[in-house]
Amino acid sequence: MYRLILFLVFAGYLFSPVLMDWWGDSNGSWYRPYLVWGALIGISIWLEQKRKLDEL
Repeated sequence: MYRLILFLVFAGYLFSPVLMDWWGDSNGSWYRPYLVWGALIGISIWLEQKRKLDEL
């Protein structure tokens, strides 16, 4: 679990300039920020469910 979190943090730092440019592009769709937040929420829910199953 900790390796995955460390990998996600490292990937976030690595891809943050690209994501910020993509997110803030004025020619893009209005729902882009919601896609990013939805993906983060979905990943966190999935990881939490997986962790609870491992504890059983």
